[in-house]
Amino acid sequence: MQYSEGQRIVAAYTLDEVQDENKKVPEYLVLFTEKEGLAYDFSQARVFTWNARKHRYETAYRSANWQACCRSRWERKISKKRETCAHYPSGERR
Repeated sequence: MQYSEGQRIVAAYTLDEVQDENKKVPEYLVLFTEKEGLAYDFSQARVFTWNARKHRYETAYRSANWQACCRSRWERKISKKRETCAHYPSGERR
């Protein structure tokens, strides 16, 4: 699936749900990459929250320049190795 700005959606996780009139609407953490086949799974993370007043999603947080792997995929690939996957924008591991 492709998002605007040429970004491909790698994964999406529900963070919370908010009430909007008679329904609950999920809020998401979405991971993106520029293209497939790179040594890492994603390079951007965005949090989309639901604005109940305007009845639409809005970008609440955006972080770029990551070179990181989705943890569940990484654990399946090398479950016997004890390595850290994510490389954060600052270059420091958290």
